[in-house]
Amino acid sequence: MITLITGPIHSGKTTRLIEEFQKCSKGDGYASVKMMNGNIVEGFDLMRLSTGDRMPLARKANSLSGEWKQCCSLGPYSFSEDAVSMVNAGIDIMLKDRTLTIFLDEIGSLELGDMCFHEAVKKIAGFGAKAVLTVRDTNLQDVIEKYGFIDIKIIETGERFA
Repeated sequence: MITLITGPIHSGKTTRLIEEFQKCSKGDGYASVKMMNGNIVEGFDLMRLSTGDRMPLARKANSLSGEWKQCCSLGPYSFSEDAVSMVNAGIDIMLKDRTLTIFLDEIGSLELGDMCFHEAVKKIAGFGAKAVLTVRDTNLQDVIEKYGFIDIKIIETGERFA
């Protein structure tokens, strides 16, 4: 079964994903944690849920160092090739080890364009793994169709669903 946590931007999808992980006894995965400067999102860190380890996932393109390797971009954000590769490798290991539930935050327009976490989601769908994924509400139907999700549970967040 695939659980899709969905809602508008800034509606608590990541927080809900982490809460669902904390309820799960045998799961692992990744959350995209906002890096804030006051009220401004400067980027996102990728956090491994089982360990709390973090690494840069996305930063504003105008604030990058010379060592940054970009795999894709969306709006003002550049996404780290190293972080995306780590997720893809980590998901492979979780599938091989038959991790009970795999958590991944956030599936959206990049994945719909076959970028970023697309390969990981494709493998999760292909293996029929139990997973909890976050998806912005505007991308929900497209994500369900692209990855052929059938046995799904939807958890809605945010004011639109209150």
